[in-house]
Amino acid sequence: MLSWHAGKAQVLDTEGRFITVRCPSRVAVGRELNLSRVPAELIKYIAAACLLIALCGGIWFDNYALAYVAIDINPSIELGINWRDKVVAVKALNEEAVQIIAAHNPQGLQIAVAVTKIVRESLRALPVDSEPMAIVSVSGKAKAAAIKEIVQDAVQKELTKEKKASRVVGLVVPATIREEAKDAGVSPGQYALALKATEKGSTVTTEEIRGQGLQKALENAGVDLEKVGKAAEQEKNFGQVKKEIREQVTGNSTDNSKGNPKEREKEKNPKKK
Repeated sequence: MLSWHAGKAQVLDTEGRFITVRCPSRVAVGRELNLSRVPAELIKYIAAACLLIALCGGIWFDNYALAYVAIDINPSIELGINWRDKVVAVKALNEEAVQIIAAHNPQGLQIAVAVTKIVRESLRALPVDSEPMAIVSVSGKAKAAAIKEIVQDAVQKELTKEKKASRVVGLVVPATIREEAKDAGVSPGQYALALKATEKGSTVTTEEIRGQGLQKALENAGVDLEKVGKAAEQEKNFGQVKKEIREQVTGNSTDNSKGNPKEREKEKNPKKK
């Protein structure tokens, strides 16, 4: 350094040029300074870019569903929930649910408020003297158990308010069960209860659920709704239910030999070698 005055220093750089740089602290003449600092203008641009990334990331994350909640009372509706416990996605899982969503779309509402509205509208669409079986199923990467409690409580409060003695079954299911239920055309909760009933010896198929509704399908199979509901709630991992049970419920075989032309030919002509 050659000189310093009022926060600025005159220095000789490595290329032999005399330049003036900011130097808030007084430094002794002759001392070597590190001038590799980021220019102030560049810092402004970096700060602006970081802010933009944070804002865009926040908007994206707000619209990302961390958990999925399916509510079955007869209308079956699935809600995608973000990290703020707000509804960011809505899907009708049967025809009755289409009308509910068209009249009262819960998009953007807090989950407890959304569930209350859905239950209220669902009950209005049912016969006054009905005692529907309510099922809440949650799958997700985070907070699944906590969200299940919030939703189950909201459903129960609305049923109690409407003087319904209906039981509310609350389940946490893995993503694989949600996908299998989706492929079978039923809700995750309906599929999970069908698995549990079938596992206990009373076969209930997804075809019967689609045609009759879960409650009627269970009753026709002679299933005790209270018992199968409790058994399902105590299940720790529906994903470990045996393949044979899943095939009974869905009617789909996952046997790899079914896709093998030679094996299919043997089934048609068992004597052929």
